[in-house]
Amino acid sequence: MKPLKLCASVTSLCALFVCVAPFMAAADSALITHLVFTNTPQTIQLDTASAVMTTQTKNATNVLEQVSAGTVLQYTSSSATGQFSNANSTSCSGSFSGAPFTLTMSTGSANKNFCYRDSTSGTHTLTVTAEGQGWTAATQDIVISAPPDTTPPVIAAHDDITEVEATSDAGAVVAYTPPDATDDVDAIAPAVCTPVSGATFALGATQVTCAKTDAAGNSATSTTFGVTVVDTVPAGFTFFDQSGVAFNSEIVSDTIVVSGISTSTSISVTGGEYAVNDGAYTSASGTVASGDSVSVRHTSSGNNNTDVSTTLTIGTVSDTFTTTTSTGGGSGGGGGHSGGVGKSTETPLSAETETVPTVEPTIAATMNTPTSGEAAAQILALRAQALDLMYQWALAIRAQIKANSTV
Repeated sequence: MKPLKLCASVTSLCALFVCVAPFMAAADSALITHLVFTNTPQTIQLDTASAVMTTQTKNATNVLEQVSAGTVLQYTSSSATGQFSNANSTSCSGSFSGAPFTLTMSTGSANKNFCYRDSTSGTHTLTVTAEGQGWTAATQDIVISAPPDTTPPVIAAHDDITEVEATSDAGAVVAYTPPDATDDVDAIAPAVCTPVSGATFALGATQVTCAKTDAAGNSATSTTFGVTVVDTVPAGFTFFDQSGVAFNSEIVSDTIVVSGISTSTSISVTGGEYAVNDGAYTSASGTVASGDSVSVRHTSSGNNNTDVSTTLTIGTVSDTFTTTTSTGGGSGGGGGHSGGVGKSTETPLSAETETVPTVEPTIAATMNTPTSGEAAAQILALRAQALDLMYQWALAIRAQIKANSTV
């Protein structure tokens, strides 16, 4: 009975082997139709190794199929900076190198592990093929994310805008180009400035502030520049012309006061000299400010009834002061009021002009004992001189009254 028992046991073992054998798939590369990646797509940082990825061989029914002989797998990336390395089931086990990169799948194996890294951000496509095989290649995207953007933009400097002429009492419309802001991630773009270009800027200095925030929310250090609006066109002014002035005499105009400007403005003169705030007279160009007083002077003509003119220009506004000599006395006569008719002064009138009683003795002293014809001619000449002097005194008195009335 024991031999029968042994035979039964062997028979049972054989029967078990026959039942189990069909479930043990033999390696057969001929059944493999395609390659796959078994891992889900990954997102990794720049220059950082991925988690272990697995390439697998499968048949037409998408079932794992082992290779019957060692097979070379070739890996590539759509990124020129992508690198691959060998790996075991848990970590990268080889050095990284660029594509094309090859690994050998051993006989009887259906899986091959590898790692990937890249120095270029973006979405890249990984591809694996089998050398010498017509298997469909496996592809999978991997995302390489750039490090967080923590760097703020930088705003370029902008020069101050000066000497903008006002166009109205409100100031002037000023257009400018906002400065550019550069960023390590975002494209170059203009900064946002306040007041904006094209706004009306008031007289004086206005500060413009520029700011910029990038797409990651980083704000630049704000910058500023100045816009200055000026009014250099003064209010109109007028000098009072004088007629009947003495010959070859220094004649000073009345005084005008500069107004209507917001900043220093140019001043120049032709045909004479000017003085600012009772300073020295000059013919050189200079500057004046609002509130300054200005007068001009020139030497009158030596001929009868002849004009001499002096033109003063402040900014873009001008006026001319004209004097006309008297009709009597002849060339070279006169001896009129020296030091200026019409100039504002506190000097008493008696110190500025001669007194009338001194004229007649002067006239009498100049007369010889003439014949009747000579006497008549001399009297006429002296009378003309006396009338000229009296006219100059009258002008001086008028100017003095006007000057005192403004004090």
